[in-house]
Amino acid sequence: MEYFGSFPTILYTFDPNKIEYTTVRNIFSRVKILDDVLQNSLVYYQYSMKDGDNAEIIADKYYGDVKRHWIVFFANKVVDPYFDMPLKQHDLEQNIIANYGSLSNAQAVIHHVEQRTNVTTSLYGTVTNEQYIATVNQPYTYDFSLKQLQALTLPNIANPTIQQSSTSISLADGSVVTTAVLLQAVSNYDYEVSKNESKRQIQLLDKQYASIMEKQLTSLLSV
Repeated sequence: MEYFGSFPTILYTFDPNKIEYTTVRNIFSRVKILDDVLQNSLVYYQYSMKDGDNAEIIADKYYGDVKRHWIVFFANKVVDPYFDMPLKQHDLEQNIIANYGSLSNAQAVIHHVEQRTNVTTSLYGTVTNEQYIATVNQPYTYDFSLKQLQALTLPNIANPTIQQSSTSISLADGSVVTTAVLLQAVSNYDYEVSKNESKRQIQLLDKQYASIMEKQLTSLLSV
């Protein structure tokens, strides 16, 4: 079902004399669809968009109908179908150039600094890794021995990584936990790439609800 195909029609004219009218879709109609469904996390599953994927391709593969691409947008609260979804590499680079002047400019300027805490747990040959990331909002740390603030040595483009600490402890269950804390400079280019990659993780409404969504949309818009 085409999304706008269910929208009501109105007569509209550009004719200053208001003699000739054209029938158009009223795209300003708004509806609130199945809140009880959309707020239920159990009706979704996670999907990682691949290179070349778009809403139409996903709708065709999963729902069996390319016209159901609007359900993909709706489930992910997409307002801008272009910038709210991951850009292809060429489009991403063109957007970076438009925002920062050139790719080299974007790579040469720090957007922000992150503190990354990497926790590695080893138990009987099994290793698990976790990473926690926090943005460094102020370049100071508290020195408890001196009882005063100390300025952090921050990374830069030439030296993007500074390790702050690394500790290992052995626990009673035999596991060894290693914690490494480092500061990482993130350039404007890396920030834009990371932001684009994060948009690949979307949620898809279970296909059994697709026809229900279409019927509900049609019903609400026909009122």
